[in-house]
Amino acid sequence: MNYYPRRPNPQVEMCENCNASPKEWNSADGNFHPYCSKSCARQVANAQTQGDCDHCHTFPKRWDSQSRTFHPYCSRTCANKAKRAILQPIQPQPSVSNVCTHCGVRPKYGNHPYCGKTCAQAARRATLQPLRPTSQPAISNNCIQCGVRPKYEDHPYCGKTCAQAARRSGQVQPANTVSSPISARWSIFGADSAVGNLLWGRPDDAAPRQRILFYHRTDPYYSFTNFSPHPVQYAGKVYPTSEHLFQAFKFLDNRPDIAEKIRTISKFPRDAFTQARVHKTDQHPNWLKMNIEKMDIVLWHKFTQHEDLKQELLGTGDAELVEDSAEDAFWGIGKNNQGQNELGKALERLRTKLQAAR
Repeated sequence: MNYYPRRPNPQVEMCENCNASPKEWNSADGNFHPYCSKSCARQVANAQTQGDCDHCHTFPKRWDSQSRTFHPYCSRTCANKAKRAILQPIQPQPSVSNVCTHCGVRPKYGNHPYCGKTCAQAARRATLQPLRPTSQPAISNNCIQCGVRPKYEDHPYCGKTCAQAARRSGQVQPANTVSSPISARWSIFGADSAVGNLLWGRPDDAAPRQRILFYHRTDPYYSFTNFSPHPVQYAGKVYPTSEHLFQAFKFLDNRPDIAEKIRTISKFPRDAFTQARVHKTDQHPNWLKMNIEKMDIVLWHKFTQHEDLKQELLGTGDAELVEDSAEDAFWGIGKNNQGQNELGKALERLRTKLQAAR
């Protein structure tokens, strides 16, 4: 005997609330309830009487069977989120004085005028770029060697390839015509103008001196750095770059095994620099007293063994050579442009020797 009455309708309709389960059969009156369970019926009643959750405003409030009341939230997750929102202090919007002075979007970092290192370096480079006048004379912007590609900024050629081709063909411009960011800015205001003197802090009777910056791989004078891919031969051995030779000098006298390891570690100068840092405790005890002298030796071998580099250095005339490194205040100018720039000074000493040997 079947104690459970069979539903007369074979095609069961789905719950009007969740639409996932079939409607509940009421054997007393022989009809289907509009919902699948008491939970769905309670949710519908809750939505009609109590409204939706006070936090998400999407799901109905939850029924508490113990207290026989409705919670203000649909679940424990919404309750916790609402609690955290109440306890969390309201973050004030950055004021105008608290915004990065370069990008003007992100707030300043601590007491610094910039939001981070990226904006600080960009602002420093911007101070070294030439001021662009509103109107300039119509000058051809194409490379004077190939005549097809546009010139690299403040240079007569589109890149190093055309510059070297012009040098080999003997069509190199004189040193006084080589442009730089500093000379371009002086050409705008005039060497003797009060504006130019005010910008650069020069006395009225001081002649302007051209300034050439080098450090980044995209710079026209990247070959002046020790990271340029120019092998150097010294004492019968070939070093992949001048950086390899300079780092090996730290150990040639007292630890030649480490010096040889630096020379053969790889072709990348960064690896030679890192390897020397690893063995810093084994370097020559008087290295800090002889490092500038060793740099002069490294540069002499590099520029005398590569004729194109030699001519490129001589082509700078009497311009001031500056390693635009924000991380190195000894060999470069440092982050505040107050560094010693010893690499630039060494290149100028080498240029003077090469000019005298002509």
